[in-house]
Amino acid sequence: MPQRLFFSWQSEPELRAKEKRRLSSNLEAAVRSIISQFDASNVSDEQVGYSPIPPGDGLGRIRGFNDYLCIRQDGEAVHLPATAYAFLRFIPSQSIRQLTNIEARQIAQAHLRPMTGLISGGYSTGRHESGAVSFWTASAEPTIALDTSEIFLTGEIWGNCFYLLNTPRSKERGFNFIPTGALEETFIDAFINYREIAHNQLKHTLPIEVRAGVVLVDGYKLAVDPRYFGYEEFVGPILGSNILFEAKLSDWDSDPFDILEPFFSKIYDIAGEQRPAIRQAGRSQR
Repeated sequence: MPQRLFFSWQSEPELRAKEKRRLSSNLEAAVRSIISQFDASNVSDEQVGYSPIPPGDGLGRIRGFNDYLCIRQDGEAVHLPATAYAFLRFIPSQSIRQLTNIEARQIAQAHLRPMTGLISGGYSTGRHESGAVSFWTASAEPTIALDTSEIFLTGEIWGNCFYLLNTPRSKERGFNFIPTGALEETFIDAFINYREIAHNQLKHTLPIEVRAGVVLVDGYKLAVDPRYFGYEEFVGPILGSNILFEAKLSDWDSDPFDILEPFFSKIYDIAGEQRPAIRQAGRSQR
């Protein structure tokens, strides 16, 4: 209803001021009432779309080369090596309420594994201003993470694995290679771990954008035995430094292999080989 202001020009100044304050208060209440009718849940997906975090190297590295990965519980900074690596990212399609540092740390401690977490066994957690990190290091270099995953405060989940592309067996063989059996198992297990967190802890809505890749692998050979420790037969070399892949997770019950198989086949193809028609499974599926 329109608000009208009535006062006589002969009224006292205080009366006129009081009447103006009453009008102002009524207008404010009316505006608040209109705004309250708009439920935030009715906002379209485009209005709450998520903007992915920029990679540290423009490809798939969690951190820039001059940034630390996390701070350990003892206060020591942990860094990432400047070598070849594999990565997996789960990128939400919609923004969520930003996690607190404590929430992210609790999820990481209870659920988040480094990408090879089912193989490495023991791993630690640390903090970064962007989120909570799970990682493991070699005893000889306790401040260099060979494998890591992070839950960002924005709800993105992201892993980097350096170990599988820089194993001691590469030095024994005299050349760098990708252990395809181990790599495929690692991606599947990391996928399952990230999916469970995205669905059960973070309550993300579908679809989830999945990004994966291997970086700085120009000249690498491929160990083509699908077993985890199958390092006897090799093809290649890979012609190209980076192999990148994108897909969508649109069903929480999707088999990770079905989503990742085109990526696995792409690695073989760039090495000049046809991937064998074998369905790979992760350790968590056995």
